[in-house]
Amino acid sequence: MNKKLKTTLSTLIMAVASISIAIFAFKATQPEAFHRISDGFAMEEKTPPPDPSLKKQKGHQVIAYYFHTTFRCTTCFTMEQLTQKAILTGFPNELKNGLLVWKVINVDEKENEHYVKYYKLYTKSVIVADIKDGAQVRWKNLKDIWNLVDDEKAFTRYIQDETQSYLGKS
Repeated sequence: MNKKLKTTLSTLIMAVASISIAIFAFKATQPEAFHRISDGFAMEEKTPPPDPSLKKQKGHQVIAYYFHTTFRCTTCFTMEQLTQKAILTGFPNELKNGLLVWKVINVDEKENEHYVKYYKLYTKSVIVADIKDGAQVRWKNLKDIWNLVDDEKAFTRYIQDETQSYLGKS
């Protein structure tokens, strides 16, 4: 084998090994709950919300959640920042009067682990939930955040449109 071919093969082998180690390290830092496949948990309509503080609320309320783990990449931080900006700039009055609530929740914390099963979370997520008289009546995982994260304008419009659709129905 010539020297150039040996060098190329060595580089290729090192690259594959490095990628394998990086993938292993990433998976090792993720919570076990994010590795599980959905076990068929079904949310029935009017299931109580997983946040006990909401049970005291009367009337209509919408909650916009950003769920994350302790380990987060740049993209995950960007999604949180863009979502927060979209919520804060798009709905200042609704936030002020309590119709809309913005929450950032780390599902690695023991008291928040139940959200993973409840909302069938498998990665960082934005969830919009509709609460009526303390009972959650519907929710939606805004999965397109992953496709829109590189387009701030489209991302913002998506978050605001989906949130507005929940605010507009009482």
